[in-house]
Amino acid sequence: SPRIVHAVLSGSLYKTLSDKNVNPDVAVRLSELFGWQIDFYRLQEGDEFKIYFEEKIVNGRIIGSGKILAAEFIHCGKIFNAFLFNDTGKEDFFDSEGNSMRKAFLKAPLKFSRISSGFSYRRLHPVLKAYRPHTGVDYAAPAGTEVQAVGDGIVDYSGYKGAEGNYIKIKHPNEYMSGYMHLSRFASGMKKGRFVKQGEVIGYVGSTGRSTGPHLDFRFWKKGQPLDFLRTEFPSSFPLTEKNREAFFRLRDQLTEKMNAYSINKTTAGINGSNNLQKENL
Repeated sequence: SPRIVHAVLSGSLYKTLSDKNVNPDVAVRLSELFGWQIDFYRLQEGDEFKIYFEEKIVNGRIIGSGKILAAEFIHCGKIFNAFLFNDTGKEDFFDSEGNSMRKAFLKAPLKFSRISSGFSYRRLHPVLKAYRPHTGVDYAAPAGTEVQAVGDGIVDYSGYKGAEGNYIKIKHPNEYMSGYMHLSRFASGMKKGRFVKQGEVIGYVGSTGRSTGPHLDFRFWKKGQPLDFLRTEFPSSFPLTEKNREAFFRLRDQLTEKMNAYSINKTTAGINGSNNLQKENL
C-alpha cells in the first residue's frame, strides 16, 4: 500500500520517522539512497524530507516497508530528489535531471546503518558531530562503528603509523586518495594491494594514535593535494539511457505531483485506492 510522509527533522531521523509511525528501517534506506549526496552524520534540526514508499500492512497493522518510489530531502537548504525507474531492465534511482544517484564517492566514510547497533532507535541521537580541523573531517562515533571505503580502489597503506594510529590509505582512479585514521582494528584481509569496493567495510572506529576519544579522522587528496571532501562535487557514475529519458521525465512529473499534493501535517495510505488524509503531529 503506497504512502507519502512529509516531515521536518526533529531529534533523530529514526525518531522523526517513528513519530510518523514509519518503520525505522526506512531511515537506513534513505541514508543508502542519498549516500552519494548527503552526509547523514551532518543532518541538522530543521532539515526536511518527503518519502513516497510502499508499506506492508496485514490486518490493518504495519509490518514493514517496501520499495521507496520517490523521495525528496532538503538538507541545509539544498534540495535533493530521487525517483525509482526501470532503465535497462534494472530498477535504480535517478535525480530530477535523469542522472544516476550513484557517484564515484560516497559522501561519508561511516555506515549510518550500523550506528544504531546496541542503541534503541528512540534513544539514538542523530547528529554525530562532524567538524573540520586541519585538512580532514573528524567524525565522533562510538568505538567499533564500521568504516567504509568511500570509493573503489586499492589499499595503498594498512598499518600502525604514529599519531595516525591504525591507518588505511586507499588509492582511487583519477589520482584520488582517501585516508582513514585512529581505527581500533582493520577488517579482515585489509593488506596493501587489496582491491576494495565502494561501501566495503575496511575497519572500525577507535582511538589509536594521538586521539582524545573514539573518532574517525578522514582525509582526501587529489594529486597529493588535500581536498575539502564535504564541499567537493563528483559527477554521476552513469546517465539515464537516452531512449528512456522521455518515459523517465513523465514518471518524475507524476510522482512529483503526487508528493506535492500533501502538506506537511498529512499523510496518506493506499494512494491508488482511498485518499483519506490523516492528521499527524510532527
